[in-house]
Amino acid sequence: MVTELAGAAFLPGHTVEVLTDLAVFDAMLRDIRAAKRSITFFTYFCEPGALGDRFARAMAERARAGVRVLWLGDGFACDTLLEAVRAQMEAAGTEVAIHRPIAWYRLHRAQHRNHARLVVIDGVVGYTGGFGLADAWTGEADEGPWRDTSARFTGPSVEEMQAAFLTAWAEATGTLHAGTDFFPPHLPADSAAAGGVPAALVLSPPGLGSTPAERATALTVAGARRTLFISNSYFVPTPLFHRLLIDAARGGGGGGVKGGGGLPGKGL
Repeated sequence: MVTELAGAAFLPGHTVEVLTDLAVFDAMLRDIRAAKRSITFFTYFCEPGALGDRFARAMAERARAGVRVLWLGDGFACDTLLEAVRAQMEAAGTEVAIHRPIAWYRLHRAQHRNHARLVVIDGVVGYTGGFGLADAWTGEADEGPWRDTSARFTGPSVEEMQAAFLTAWAEATGTLHAGTDFFPPHLPADSAAAGGVPAALVLSPPGLGSTPAERATALTVAGARRTLFISNSYFVPTPLFHRLLIDAARGGGGGGVKGGGGLPGKGL
């Protein structure tokens, strides 16, 4: 049902490591520094500071070593950092682009932001979560470090994430990349095996009506039978989700998802 209603197919063969707080940056930097073929990096929020500088240096070093490095940042929340480091990054061989830059003649579409965090190393290791490249996440700003949850994973969904990144890159630059640098011919044995953790990648671009992420979340809440854990800094339940959560807590399940209740087209 999730596949049909949210466009997300659960596939076996994943390894998944849940990373909280600063652990995601340490793990990501290790994988970036070990990259051999490609690094594709897209984050919605980033700003100048110590954390952004560390990532810029790490990616520039791999670009100088011959690794294909593509760094894409949102035109509203990431352009300040990218413009600050663009010259040094491009001098090292990194390709830098802005996704949906703000301009007066596009103000009617300015709210159509892509909040994705898509990081893929060598086409086989993926990262996603709530992280941003800003010192607020590390505590190097004026307040304590921000609480966040992210995931490092391998398996079939990495290819989907890579495709999502390259689609956004093509929108920003007019160039669609492909080839074995980004899609290696063979996944590692532990990721390609039929076992492992089942997982699905939910891609949810901005638009009108309910989104794939909303539909997937609603189905997840309605399908809960024993436990339901929610960790999401942007979770602001609408009346339908209030009803789903209350039904789940009472052990009823289903809520507004079953029968004629449906998912309203004006958003959840």
